[in-house]
Amino acid sequence: MDLLQSPPRDRVVELLEQAGLPFSDISEKMLENYFGCGRGGQLCGTIGLETHDEFGLLRSLAVSPACRGSGCGVALVNALESHAKAEGITSLYLLTETAERFFARLGYTNVSREEVPEPIKTTREFRSLCPETAIVMGKSLRSD
Repeated sequence: MDLLQSPPRDRVVELLEQAGLPFSDISEKMLENYFGCGRGGQLCGTIGLETHDEFGLLRSLAVSPACRGSGCGVALVNALESHAKAEGITSLYLLTETAERFFARLGYTNVSREEVPEPIKTTREFRSLCPETAIVMGKSLRSD
């Protein structure tokens, strides 16, 4: 699997739509913090980072059914975490309805909505794009 930064918006939207994940607010500017994985020129997966002060919101990990089990999802999370650390992000948060076990294996833990930092609470994804029933998870990126 090859990793790339800033994958094409139309392919990102296609993957997110197939996975039933929000995409209406994804702009060309946001794609600067998106990553993709694929093979043979085919985009198999995508993930994004939304930054707010020292906090990051992991946006919409999606891997096509044909590429699941190939390591694409783990590679994307690792790439996003490395990028986030380089950008000065100290904590990542995400909302999920279906991937709690996957993210738990990668060190993310459940967080109550009250514990989420205000800059993350004010994002469109947190306020309106994801349902209130979505599980909130977080991970510290600090090295200490």
